[in-house]
Amino acid sequence: MNKIGLILRFYLKMSLPNFIISIYLTNRIVFFGMDSFGVFTASKIISLCVLLFFIDQRGKKQYTYFSNLGLSRIKLLTYVIIIDLLFFILLLILSFKLW
Repeated sequence: MNKIGLILRFYLKMSLPNFIISIYLTNRIVFFGMDSFGVFTASKIISLCVLLFFIDQRGKKQYTYFSNLGLSRIKLLTYVIIIDLLFFILLLILSFKLW
């Protein structure tokens, strides 16, 4: 299995809570305007870190699976953060185009 497939497999375990948080924060940014962008983006980063902390604490043994296939824990978490923040920015862009 290629590395992109492995990253997506790990990301799908936490995608629903992230998706709900992203939609809510995008809605708040659109409602309050771009003046609140920094506050809600910081909220997104903090909520993502908390979610990753709980997933990290709960699933210690799953990292062995990904490590055996060539992805370390740090790389996996870094890729997930990048993917989620890109998704959040894309959602913001689409929201402002539709608004």
